[in-house]
Amino acid sequence: MFIGLTAWIWQAAVRQDATPFRRGVGNQLMKMKTQSMADLRDGLATADYSQLEDGIARLRKVNDSASSYMSEDRYGEAGSAFRRALEQFGDNVLNRDLSMAKRSFQELASSCVACHRNASIIQLDDDLNPLPK
Repeated sequence: MFIGLTAWIWQAAVRQDATPFRRGVGNQLMKMKTQSMADLRDGLATADYSQLEDGIARLRKVNDSASSYMSEDRYGEAGSAFRRALEQFGDNVLNRDLSMAKRSFQELASSCVACHRNASIIQLDDDLNPLPK
């Protein structure tokens, strides 16, 4: 059930990430986040703590890069939720608590979906109500 729910959540994030307005550096950073999340999912499925620790370190590094690139006005709360979920996930992995790590991974994936959904809504609003030039 965990793998099925995670796969469903992740497919939603990938669909959101495929929208055409994401290009350039931001798109590259999101692809790196997506790959890191896939590695974490695989590490959870096999209980490979080394893979999980490497994936968390990589995801933190990518997230730090993305945070400096993304607008706090648009992504501030979503970014904070992601960072909190990532830290909780990292703590659970560090404590070797696989059950709680799975739960916190779901929170982490959900924060991705929420941010991508919010970004799509913001983009749609920008398209419908452009700022005056």
